[in-house]
Amino acid sequence: MLQQSPWCQIDLVTRSLKSLPIIAKERLSVTEQDLVKLFNILGAQYPVDIALGVRHAARIEMAMHLPIEAQLSAV
Repeated sequence: MLQQSPWCQIDLVTRSLKSLPIIAKERLSVTEQDLVKLFNILGAQYPVDIALGVRHAARIEMAMHLPIEAQLSAV
């Protein structure tokens, strides 16, 4: 969503991103492949860094529940 439409409702984006670490930890109906895909998307370049801090925080927290490669990538 942020890659195609960076001028969005930041509060909605923030709430959504804050749920990702919980999903990663609890594995709520998602596969590890799905989580890694989301993790990689969070680390991609965006046209505007409107939610950069929130994206990075979610990515770092998600990494704690993913394989070691993801943990190293988050750093």
